[in-house]
Amino acid sequence: MTNFNVVPNRRNPNNLNKWTWYPKDVLPMWVADMDFPAPKPILNALHKAVDHGVLGYELPSKALKETVAARMDKLYGWKIRSEAVIAVTGIVSGFSVAARVACTPKKGALVQTPVYNEFHEVKNNIGIPQLDAPFVKLVKGNILSYEIDWIFLKSRSRKQACSCCAIRIIH
Repeated sequence: MTNFNVVPNRRNPNNLNKWTWYPKDVLPMWVADMDFPAPKPILNALHKAVDHGVLGYELPSKALKETVAARMDKLYGWKIRSEAVIAVTGIVSGFSVAARVACTPKKGALVQTPVYNEFHEVKNNIGIPQLDAPFVKLVKGNILSYEIDWIFLKSRSRKQACSCCAIRIIH
């Protein structure tokens, strides 16, 4: 497990990132997994690969696909064959592949907003309609949170047919 209470100094002047792009008095408030040290099993696997020395292209192994399929069953009750697991280079490219397969010019994609700008380009790249389903912002004292607007989601999705959905996890 990663200890999220340990925050490394990310203001390395040799690296251009959100921590060095802005002046020191500006605090970039978005959080990403790369803002924290990687878990030990991942670091160990990377060290093993680097020690091997061959860093070329590799296809996903049968064991990886079986692990993903088993995890989908354990976490969500989804029964999928390991052969159906497809590796993608990132979440936006994965959503784009799903939208290309599932959507048509009449049946588009539902996207929960706010979301990375790149998600909004999918509709333009493949010529499909996009239905935005904004989160409801809740403020209780100094606590800010977001929730799914189920009433909006149900009413709008009935009016506009959608074949694909980008479910956004707020963290």
